[in-house]
Order: sequence, then structure tokens, then C-alpha cells
Amino acid sequence: MITIITDGNIKQKELASLSDIYLKRISTFPATRIKFLTITKDFEEKIRSLNKKSGHRLFLLAEQGKEVDSKEFMEFLRPNFESGESFTLVIGPPEGFSDELKKECDAISLSRMTFPHEVAQVILLEQIYRACCLFTGKDYHK
Repeated sequence: MITIITDGNIKQKELASLSDIYLKRISTFPATRIKFLTITKDFEEKIRSLNKKSGHRLFLLAEQGKEVDSKEFMEFLRPNFESGESFTLVIGPPEGFSDELKKECDAISLSRMTFPHEVAQVILLEQIYRACCLFTGKDYHK
């Protein structure tokens, strides 16, 4: 199970449609399930609490995080594909993550560029789908 935490739902119809397209594509891979969790209050406190759970893998998506290409991202997801290991990916609020939270949590980067959280969600879902294709040998990755 991959849990994606955001601070709100996608409001733009076009981006919501793209998100739905990738969720539908990902659903064809039985080893990968996506769950969304929206946190609107006490966002960072709840992230800290999740991060402290024993055995729980949590990663912030932040431009300062570890940069990975699509194949490295597939390797990052490998434990989910092979054994169903659960982990959480956190898309930050518009103001970003506090410096304190960034010090407490591991982070990966979709890009050194900054994206609105709605766009980051679509990019993340596309990369999860691409990783599923790479892992299973399905023709998609270029």
C-alpha cells in the first residue's frame, strides 16, 4: 500500500482527470494500491506522528530531497512491488515543509523545481505508473 498524503484535494478539473487516469492505470497492477489521506489541520504534527511509527517508511516530497530518475524511483518502490511493503509519500502544503520537519524525515525529490501540490500529485502518480511498467516489463517507459 502506498499512502499519499496531501493537504487538500485536486480542485482543477483537468488535473483531477489526469490524476484519475493514472490511478486507473495503476489499479491494473495488483501489487500496488494507492490510498489518499488528506490532512487539513495540524498537518506537520500528524506527519511527525506517522514518521515515528516503528517500521513505517515515510518520505517527504521536497525539492531539497534526494533526486532520483525514473529507474531509481522504481527501485525505491521495489519493496512495495515485491512484498507489499507499505509506505507513505507526503506532498507538502503550498508554504512547504518547515525546516524542523525536513530534518526529522527522509525526503525525495520529483524535481529541483517547485510545483503546485496538485501538479506534484499528477507527476507522482505518473511516476508510480511508470515504475509499475518498468518493474513488470510493460511497454511504457521511454
